[in-house]
Amino acid sequence: MRLASYLTTVTLFACTAIASASPITGSVSVSGNDTFDSSQINFSPNTGVVYQASGTMSTFAPITVGMISADYIANLTSFTFANAPGTTIFSVQNIPGQTLAFTITNLLTHTIGSDANGPTLSLSGTGAFGETGFDTTSGIFSLTSSSAGITGFQLVSTASAVTPEPSSIALLGTGILGTGILGMVGLVRRRLKA
Repeated sequence: MRLASYLTTVTLFACTAIASASPITGSVSVSGNDTFDSSQINFSPNTGVVYQASGTMSTFAPITVGMISADYIANLTSFTFANAPGTTIFSVQNIPGQTLAFTITNLLTHTIGSDANGPTLSLSGTGAFGETGFDTTSGIFSLTSSSAGITGFQLVSTASAVTPEPSSIALLGTGILGTGILGMVGLVRRRLKA
């Protein structure tokens, strides 16, 4: 009986570890060039530079090669403001071959203003980060564009992992159920021997 109880406890902890979340943390900042109007933003070229990254995203921060600082080049996706949700606005790959991406889920603000040189753009919203080796994690973003067409992105993880997918929950349940059944089989066998 003690062995079955011990196995149940060990399996429970093992399955809990498998189903635990590893959220993406920190922030990433990107710059690029764009044109915009009241309905859309277009990146030209469709690449930008990662100039800051922290937390689990720090492997995408600028690196030093020899004595020269080198930035990672990110892909930027143009989008219309009306159809922003679902757009993977930014993705980048680092030297180890890991990928980091951010997909918009909701555009919260969209403001066109102006400065001495012309129109400016300010956007903010929510989305989801994807990073190699981590769970999809919610985040927020802000984007500003100057009248000179310089884009500045600030993307920040809210460090709360998205609810684990059903397969992780099923795996946890299978481990608990399977261990319980093994314990019952052992108990029945002991009673039969006695």
